[in-house]
Amino acid sequence: MAELRKDPMTRRWAIIATERMKRPHDLVKKDGVEKAERPCPFESGSEELSAATVYPHFKDPEKYKIRVVANKFPALSYKGMPKTTVKGPFTTIEAVGGHEVFIDSEDHSARLMTMKPIEFAAILNSYRERYKFWVEDQRVKYVLIFKNYGQEAGASLEHPHSQLAATPVVPPRVVEEMEKGERHYKDHKRCILCDLIRDEIALGERVAMMNDRFIVICPFASRVPFETMILPREHASSFTEVSDSDIESLADIMAKLFNRIGTLLDDPAYNYMLHVAPQYSPNLRFYHWHIEIIPRLTEMAGFEWGAGVYINPTPPEDAARDLSS
Repeated sequence: MAELRKDPMTRRWAIIATERMKRPHDLVKKDGVEKAERPCPFESGSEELSAATVYPHFKDPEKYKIRVVANKFPALSYKGMPKTTVKGPFTTIEAVGGHEVFIDSEDHSARLMTMKPIEFAAILNSYRERYKFWVEDQRVKYVLIFKNYGQEAGASLEHPHSQLAATPVVPPRVVEEMEKGERHYKDHKRCILCDLIRDEIALGERVAMMNDRFIVICPFASRVPFETMILPREHASSFTEVSDSDIESLADIMAKLFNRIGTLLDDPAYNYMLHVAPQYSPNLRFYHWHIEIIPRLTEMAGFEWGAGVYINPTPPEDAARDLSS
C-alpha cells in the first residue's frame, strides 16, 4: 500500500506510491508534437479499459455526458484505515482515501479552450457531486480536484480529464492559506480574500475578467506568467453548497478565460487546482474557495527550488490586460 511520509524538517507530506510507475502514457513526443497512441481508455466504447465508474452519466438538456471513474493506478487506496506510525522523527500514514478521474468529454480531441459554457457546467456539476460523496467518508480530511494538461504539466493521457484526490491529511499549501486567513480574520473580522477582491476591483489593474458572481485576477505576486485565480465574489468556503446558477456563472467565465488563455498563449500546458475548506470544517468565515490556474510557460530552476521564491518575467498587470483584451 502507498503511504504518506512527513518530512521531519519542513513538515511537508509526500506520497510514496510505487504502483504509479506502472500507469500507461499515451502522450508521445514526435517532432515536438504531442500525439496519442490508441486505444484510449476514456473514449466511448472503450469503457472496459478504464476502472469502474463511480459516478453515472450526468445529462444536461443537450445530452452532454460526464463519467467519473476510479483511477486505475491510484496514489491512494479506497480500502483500509489511515493508520499512523511514528518512529523517532519519521511519521508515516497509510495512504487511504480515494483517487478518481473525471472524463471531461467524450471527444478525445476536445480541449477546454474550445469548450462551451454548457460543457464546463457539466464538469463543474460532477465536481460538486463528488465533493458531496466524499464529505461522508470519515477517513478523509481533504479533497483536492485538479487538472494536468499537457506533458509539461504532468499529464500522461491526452484525452481531456481532471482528477480528484481524497486524502487523510490536509495539504500543507491549504494549511498555510488557512493559517494566514485565520490570522487576518482575528485581526480584522473579515475574510482576507473578500478584502482582496474589494481592493482589486477598486484598483482594476489585475482584474482579467468579471461577471455578476465571479472574478478572475492575476495575483499581485504571481509565481509564473499569466497565473490566474478565479474566486466567487460573495464569501463561500465549500464547493458542495455552490448553487446551479453559480455553476452557470462559473462555467461562463471559465469558458471565456480558457479560450483566451489558449488563444493568447498558443494552447499552453497548464495545471489548475480547486482549493476548498477541509472536510471537517466546510463552512469557515476566514477561508474562501478559489481555483488557481498555472500555465507552464517557464521552468523552476535552482533558485526556485533552493529559495522557495519564484522568478516571474511577466508582470501580473500586463497579464491581466492581455487576458482581458
